[in-house]
Amino acid sequence: MQITVRETFGKWLQGLDGLFRRKGEEAGREISSKERPEPRGDAEEALWQAMGWNEPQGRDALRMAADGAGEVLGE
Repeated sequence: MQITVRETFGKWLQGLDGLFRRKGEEAGREISSKERPEPRGDAEEALWQAMGWNEPQGRDALRMAADGAGEVLGE
C-alpha cells in the first residue's frame, strides 16, 4: 500500500512539474507580448510624484504568474 501511494504521489508531482512549466511558458509569452509604455522623462516623473499618481492599472507580471499557478492547483 505504501509503495503504491508513494509511486502514485511521485507521478502526480511529476505531472505538476509539467503543468507549472507550461503555465510558466504561457505567462512568459503573455508578459513579453504586452506593450510597454515609453519611459517617463524627468519632468513627467516629477509630475506623477507631485500628483501622487500610481502606475496605470493592469495585470502585472506577478499577477499573471499567480493566476497561472492558481490554475495548475485548481483554484
